[in-house]
Amino acid sequence: MRISDAPAGTTDDNFQPTYRMSDQSRNWGRVGLGAHAACLLTALVVASCGSDQPRVEGAIDRAVFIQAYVDLRMAALDTDSQRLADPARDSVLTHNGVSADELAHFAEVYGEEPEFMREVWAEVETLLDQPPRDGN
Repeated sequence: MRISDAPAGTTDDNFQPTYRMSDQSRNWGRVGLGAHAACLLTALVVASCGSDQPRVEGAIDRAVFIQAYVDLRMAALDTDSQRLADPARDSVLTHNGVSADELAHFAEVYGEEPEFMREVWAEVETLLDQPPRDGN
């Protein structure tokens, strides 16, 4: 998944990135509960082996942030506009046991740690590129 560059003459204030997915990614369809569990398990394993970044008091766990972000993105990709309405977003966040403020706080706290966040976004991309598991 790649974010396109801003068109000429577009300011940062009005630029809305678009996501391009491979044909394979587009055809995966809805992700079932089994795929979510597999993604969460993958996130937990990678997080336990990953960065030596200490957990900051008051910030959600790395794996929780990653899974919530992946679930939000997958839900958005299932819509025609590729954007979630507030009730749908709230439902995904509730399912993951987090709030929008907690996601923002995580990004704010760790945003100054480029290597840590590079690993987080690499894992997000890996999870988004995985096909759903059989038996969902």
